[in-house]
Amino acid sequence: MKQTLLYFFLLISTANFAQAIAELKFEEAETAFNQGNYELALKKVDEFEKAVGGMSDKSLFLRVISQNKLFNPANFYTDEKQFSLYNSLSANAEKYINVMESKGLDDKFKEIYGISEKLNNLNFPNDKIAYQKEKQRIIKEKQEKLDQCNKAFDDLTIDNLPFDITIEEFLAQYPNVLSKKKYKLTKGTKFDLYQPKDIYMSYSTLNKFDFLGVLIMYGEPKLDIGDITILVKNDKIIGYQKQIYWYVGKDLRLQELENKYTELSSRHLQLSDCAALKYDFENLPDGIRQVFYWKFNNKTALISQTYTKPVNWKSYFHSLIYRVTKTSEPVEGF
Repeated sequence: MKQTLLYFFLLISTANFAQAIAELKFEEAETAFNQGNYELALKKVDEFEKAVGGMSDKSLFLRVISQNKLFNPANFYTDEKQFSLYNSLSANAEKYINVMESKGLDDKFKEIYGISEKLNNLNFPNDKIAYQKEKQRIIKEKQEKLDQCNKAFDDLTIDNLPFDITIEEFLAQYPNVLSKKKYKLTKGTKFDLYQPKDIYMSYSTLNKFDFLGVLIMYGEPKLDIGDITILVKNDKIIGYQKQIYWYVGKDLRLQELENKYTELSSRHLQLSDCAALKYDFENLPDGIRQVFYWKFNNKTALISQTYTKPVNWKSYFHSLIYRVTKTSEPVEGF
């Protein structure tokens, strides 16, 4: 009789101990969830259900909300783990709703119902064959769009000229690109400029941006619209720059400058789906320099629009410059 009672009490103690361990596992799962560690939360839910010998309403609830935190619809077709997670999450949410709908519409039920509705509205395939088919269609569509963007961006760069060659190699390969003027290499601290010899100007490394024509040294620059200047670093070409508009005189021709800018920038609108337009500016004496640029396909296309009337000058200065550089070279000043 004593042995029977001892066995009975041991059985109860073992059951109580197992239940205590299970509850501890669930507390650990809740703590992990509250700390944002959803992978650990799911692991602890598994351990809890193993300890109690099955799923409970509270473990199923915690499983669903943890999976929902890990589910990222944006990566559904790029990460196959999301496909598996989607199917598991959908099944678990539906299971919770079917089990708990008879017990009343409490806050937990409403939360799981909202998750289930969100998943249904996504209308993602739960069949692996259908998933792979749609994934391949999206990959093909993205590649076609990328090819179109690459072509559009290259078409808008300065004559699609190459980087990473020397001036000598450039002159040999593209003998008719530059004007007939004599060119010289002007040394700078950040990069050098290969430009016509009769351009009476330098470029600043003190201001926020470094542009040909920032500082006018003397007289009116003998600059022809369309002249190309080459940016050089470590004896290799890193970019090209073209003067689109230039005016030095008594009038503040902002409208004329803006019209030229609109004409130039409108050609880049086709890149709006490929690369976001970015903007920055620099305050100048009695004026401003505005910079608009796009980064795409390892290139930066940049437009500098400047107008100013320096304190010690009697004339206005207007400039519209178009530059294309390697994106890895931050010579645009940002």
